[in-house]
Amino acid sequence: MGDSVVQIDDDDGPAEEAVRAFDSVGEVWQLLTDRRLEVMRSIMTAPPDSISDLAERLDRNYSEIHGDVEVLADHDIVYFDTDGRAKKPVIPYERVRVDIEVVADADTGHASVS
Repeated sequence: MGDSVVQIDDDDGPAEEAVRAFDSVGEVWQLLTDRRLEVMRSIMTAPPDSISDLAERLDRNYSEIHGDVEVLADHDIVYFDTDGRAKKPVIPYERVRVDIEVVADADTGHASVS
């Protein structure tokens, strides 16, 4: 997987934009499952006080939510504010956008995803 992340930093707060590259569309869908998209929407709509709070809100098992949040954090989508023992998941972006480009392969003439 393409591990390069480019963040455009703002001195007044979190990065305004982060760009992540993937080697295939399959890797994007492996990361952005329906359940993880549900987690992202919930965090962005009303940031939870903790991962437990998020699990309760989504009526899902804590360990499943924790796993999803950690995967999203590994990909620089979710960050954590720490308050005592609680890890408060946050997404410091107004939106997360996925761009997939389909281009013609000059060698074969077939379309490919880049």
